Amino acid sequence: MDFFSIKNVMVTIPLGEGGYALSWIEAIGTVFGLLCIWFASKEKIINYLFGLINVTLFAAIFFQIQLYASLLLQVFFFAANLYGWYAWSRQNEANEAALKIRWLPRSKAFTLVAVCLVAIALNDLLYRPGLRRSDPHCGGHYAKPRRGG
Repeated sequence: MDFFSIKNVMVTIPLGEGGYALSWIEAIGTVFGLLCIWFASKEKIINYLFGLINVTLFAAIFFQIQLYASLLLQVFFFAANLYGWYAWSRQNEANEAALKIRWLPRSKAFTLVAVCLVAIALNDLLYRPGLRRSDPHCGGHYAKPRRGG
């Protein structure tokens, strides 16, 4: 059994036609990603270790399915995790006060939600799924810009 292979299926989730084959590497990478987020929300430096494992596993996935742009993005996330771990481990009392974590003010949070909703609505208006039989990787659907009325 090759752990790093996306063909090593843990479970098939009944989504869509034929289901979704969730590989072990994807499942474990997702768990590490969720743990990274959870530890970051608790302000624990260990979050970076889980983040490094997460992006490494997803880099292996993206390499196998030939999504090289996403693979390069994982390289950036790996570097960002290393930098974050380094910067967080070098804190002292002087710069700790400057890095105090705080909540976004409600007015700005509502503005952010409104902007996101408008962006989603615009995306829905401009791009609709269309049928494209020539590309087997799209599952028959792709985003096609709507032209005219």
